[in-house]
Amino acid sequence: LFDSLVPRLVAAMTGLLDLVPFSPSDADDHAGVVDAIVAGDAARAETVTREHLLGLARTVESVDVR
Repeated sequence: LFDSLVPRLVAAMTGLLDLVPFSPSDADDHAGVVDAIVAGDAARAETVTREHLLGLARTVESVDVR
């Protein structure tokens, strides 16, 4: 199942990078998730992930793709 999703995920993420440029805060967010997981803090990992994805969604919604 996952093998069949990988090409679609790669294409979607690549397309997203065309719409929204990478920012240093992205790396910080990802590091925060990893740190929370390593610390065994599931609630913190969920919070950081949710905040990152909601911020990304707001950014994508504000992009004019016309």
